[in-house]
Amino acid sequence: MSANLPQAEADALIALAKRRADDDERRFPHPGERLVIPLVSLDKREDFLLDITRSQINVTKITH
Repeated sequence: MSANLPQAEADALIALAKRRADDDERRFPHPGERLVIPLVSLDKREDFLLDITRSQINVTKITH
């Protein structure tokens, strides 16, 4: 597949109805972890990945 996807085609793929490809139970990732869920279009012609990466916020208080 080419890396140059026309915007109209990308928009159509984003708008396409999708569902999970499996019934595995997953938990939301902890800070710094990643969760990837395989998806498939309803007509099963297109495969997708839902990538959830949870970043970590570090707040440091410094007093001078």
